[in-house]
Amino acid sequence: MKKQLLFVACAALALASCSEKETVEMPDSAAIGFGTFVDNATRGGELTTDNLPSFYVFGRAGENNPIFDNTPVTKSGDNWEYSPERYWEQGKVYDFVAYAPALGEGAGTVAPSTDYTKIEFTDFVQGDGDANLDLIVANINGVNVTDPAQMQTQMFTFNHILSMVKFTFESGFGDGVTLTINDVKLNGANSKGSYTNDTWAPATPAVTSQSYTLVAASGDDKTATVSTKAETDGVIVIPQTLTADAVTVTFKVKATYADGSVVAGVDGEYDVTATLPATQAWEKGNRYNYTAVLTAENTQDPDNPTTLYPIEFGLTSVTGWNNYSDVEGSTVGE
Repeated sequence: MKKQLLFVACAALALASCSEKETVEMPDSAAIGFGTFVDNATRGGELTTDNLPSFYVFGRAGENNPIFDNTPVTKSGDNWEYSPERYWEQGKVYDFVAYAPALGEGAGTVAPSTDYTKIEFTDFVQGDGDANLDLIVANINGVNVTDPAQMQTQMFTFNHILSMVKFTFESGFGDGVTLTINDVKLNGANSKGSYTNDTWAPATPAVTSQSYTLVAASGDDKTATVSTKAETDGVIVIPQTLTADAVTVTFKVKATYADGSVVAGVDGEYDVTATLPATQAWEKGNRYNYTAVLTAENTQDPDNPTTLYPIEFGLTSVTGWNNYSDVEGSTVGE
């Protein structure tokens, strides 16, 4: 497969903050209550303040007194519920850490740090499709209880700790040619790592067997029709530093004219492979857009490369006008 497409990584975009809050009425019984606010909201389909269905809490009431142990807190109407309820105790100092979503089987383990100020993930494995998780974490520390009856709902502000990558394809074929792109996959990224003290440590040696499917943001399922430009949705990856020639994107491409005929040399659907530059590290909470201009030269069938000979036009000359001739019987004024 050829690796001749040049992808340019756009500058990391700080994710837009979400301005809405979920609020919970304080119960009369002074039970410990929770609410949420998801900061740095990502693209649709990822976890936001509006679509977060549940989260998980670790908490303690003073040192050596854990009272929440990976307890699920689920949204019910306008409230957040967990069971069994725990109650504030006067004179105690509370610490809480939380995360979402739940980890699937084989996706790693999660625990609070020893001081209950951070969430830690060990041997987290990022999957594809439904297993492509958007990890968010939050903490509330040093809650000093002087009067249990006056305690308010504990509002978690969650932040994203993974990275997001998408691809934009631009057509360099000019007017009248449509590109059909599908089966876009990100390959070679390290899919395993551990998160400690707010920092990711990708697995060593890297685990690169997982490919990530990128669905077209427009078009039919995974097919993007490109007349000028089209982009994929984002895929979520573990923050990491890219190494040379390690991470690639593959996709199938076909170029057609308006009448349905194919552009010579770009017939059929076959894999085109491009290597991502190693100049851009993926940082947590950031998303990255890689852009490539597709031309007839860099989208040929790699198994049957063809030197393209475009139909060209030129100019020999423009024939001059014939000399004027007199018209008999057309003298004016006689």
